[in-house]
Amino acid sequence: SIICVQEGRALCDFPTIASRYQRFPAAGDEYTMVLVPRGTEAESFSATVLAELKAALSAEASAETAKAWNTTSARVAVVRAALNGSKVTAASVHCNKHESTADLLVALKGILEREAPADFFVIGCDSNVPGERAREFQERMVAAGLDLGCPGDQVTVAKQRTMFQTQTLKCGEVDVSCKDYVFSWGAPFARGKTSYTPDLHSDFGVQRGTEKTTRLPTTTWPFDHAGVAVTFAPST
Repeated sequence: SIICVQEGRALCDFPTIASRYQRFPAAGDEYTMVLVPRGTEAESFSATVLAELKAALSAEASAETAKAWNTTSARVAVVRAALNGSKVTAASVHCNKHESTADLLVALKGILEREAPADFFVIGCDSNVPGERAREFQERMVAAGLDLGCPGDQVTVAKQRTMFQTQTLKCGEVDVSCKDYVFSWGAPFARGKTSYTPDLHSDFGVQRGTEKTTRLPTTTWPFDHAGVAVTFAPST
């Protein structure tokens, strides 16, 4: 399996992770990475993609857009691996919260196809797109040829920050939205089930099945975003 990680501080300090996976970080952020099983032939393209993303920024972009674009560009890890006789390019992306996110991901798709050509492509992404813009964002990704495989009412963030955390300006703010995706495209593999841990839905952030309102993190899931896992099988 390939794992796309955002904000993975000290993750590879755990012996179980370090012994099982090769780590390929982003060129500008050591906490954004792609993990590939040890023994798998793999090559990093993070530095090349960073340069290409920076070059793709419009010369007419505002200072605010340029700052957000360059922040996200630095947090893109890219690796190409040989899996089941096919070349697979995988990218892990931690997006800055900005309206240019969709444009950057569309640009990234073209850059991956050009600079890290493969038979199949995967982008694991924390989009940071707010809930009110999620549907528009998803439609833009589908129009660009990305399969996102999530139901319309899925959410991956359901949290309310208290005063006991560093982002004090967000204290009391409720955030329920679908921010995390595994995008894919290419012919050799068919996309299977997309699963979420925990599996949350609706504008209220309730757990599918129990219909209990949930706020992340919990005692059993110590993260403020849900995990997203996708299975792929050879196309028939």
